Formats: sequence, structure tokens, C-alpha cells
Amino acid sequence: MKGRRIGRTFLLTCVVAAVSAAVFVSVASANYFGGVDITCTSATYNYSTFPSGTQAVHETVWMDGVLLAEKVVDFTGPTGTDTINFTVPSDGASHFLEVNSYSITNMTPVFGLPGVATLTCGGPPPPPPPPPPPPPPPPPPPPPPPPPPVGVCTYTKGYYRNHASVTSSVIAGMGGTIALGSKNLTAAQAQDILNATPGQSVNVSWGTDNLLLNLSQQVLASELNMARGSTASSAVQSAITQANGAITVTTGGLLIHVSTSLSKSSESTLVALIEGFNSANDCH
Repeated sequence: MKGRRIGRTFLLTCVVAAVSAAVFVSVASANYFGGVDITCTSATYNYSTFPSGTQAVHETVWMDGVLLAEKVVDFTGPTGTDTINFTVPSDGASHFLEVNSYSITNMTPVFGLPGVATLTCGGPPPPPPPPPPPPPPPPPPPPPPPPPPVGVCTYTKGYYRNHASVTSSVIAGMGGTIALGSKNLTAAQAQDILNATPGQSVNVSWGTDNLLLNLSQQVLASELNMARGSTASSAVQSAITQANGAITVTTGGLLIHVSTSLSKSSESTLVALIEGFNSANDCH
């Protein structure tokens, strides 16, 4: 009889244990429940039907199989709420989130979880900016400068002596007169001076200073050359100005008289400069 009592007692104990386990599971299912709202930046847990008193839960957020955020939260049951923050990339791609919570206090899962969501946050990244336009081609090189104008050749006093029509045409282009010393001469008067030679002059006089006659003729030839377009150096122009400033011309009827205050040495220097210009680029 004793053995039967022990057997019956053991069997009764096992039945009570099995019933207790079933009751615990039923209580766990009823007492640990929650839900979650998921966005691109947070998950908000809402806990309900937890036992009264302090409760601790472990919250986790997984994105595409990788842990994105986690924390342990304490609250006082039977209800509670918590928000865990994170950031889903705003890359325009779809991401799978699994949000879960586990009761640390009673070592049991929270029914109603995990919550899952597939989120697409943000738009696709903007396309890269277009490459900058190529720089404009460099401007073409400037055209080469035009060649210098062909120098206008100069004529000597002998040319103008022998080509009175040229002398007359150039002086006409100068306004009808040409300066010599203190006088503006007509084309005919200038031609008379150009035609004069020592010992052979009809209506031009210069005393005995043949160097003065040469200087007067060189001045006239140089002015005719410049009127035609030849360019005299500053030294030559200065010599012409100096000679004109020192020559005095007087006229009476058809007569022309030329005189000067220059010394023979000065006359010679001026003649050399001016004659050098008239013959430097002789047209012949």
C-alpha cells in the first residue's frame, strides 16, 4: 500500500506541474503584448497588458539584417511607451526593417512583435551635374601688322631744277606757296632760285655767298620732298627750321635777293644735314 501511495503522489505532482506550466504560458501570452509604429527616423513602442510594477525590455531595430539601433528601457506596468531613434538612409532605395522587443524582467518575448516594414526614404540622389562646357577656343592670333609703307623716295635739288612741272604741282598741293626764310614764294619764284647757279642767274642774287645759294636750294628741295610724303628725321627738321630762321628773302618785281646771318661754318653744317636727307633715298 505504501508503494501505491508514493506512486499516486508522484503522478499527482507531475499533473500539477504540467497544469502550472500551461497556466504560465497562458499568463505570458496574455500579459506581455505590444505594438510598434515605424518611420524613417524612429520606432514608437506601445506596451499593454504587462504585469504591474517595474518592467525592463530590450528594444532592437534591424535594417536589412544589420543592427541599426538598440536600447534597454524601464517602465512601470501594466502599460508603457517608448521611442527609439535611428535614421534610414534617404537614398531612394527600399530597406527592410524588423523592430522587436524582449522582456528582460520575465525573460519572455513581447507578443505582437516584431513589427516589420519596408520603407523607401527620400528620393534617388540627384544626378551629377553636367560637366562644364569646354572652354571656348582661344581667339585667333591677330593678323600680322601690315608692312610699313614703301618709303617715298626723295629728289635732289637737281631733279627739281630740271622738272619744273613737278615743282609747280607739289607747291600747288601745298596751297600755292613754299616757305624760304622770311618769305612765302610762288612756284615760279622757287623755280628761279632752284635754277640759279653761280655766275648764271637772271633775277636771283645772293651776294658772293655761294654756300648760301646751295643752302637755300637744299631747303626748298627738302620741303618739296616732305610735301610729297617723305619723312625727315628730327635733326633734319631742326636744321630746316634753323636755316629758315636765319635766311632773309626780299623781292621786288621779278628780282629775288637772299641773305643770311649765318656763319660759313653754320651754313656748311646745315647744308650737310639737309642735303643728306634729299639724297639719302634718291629716286634715281
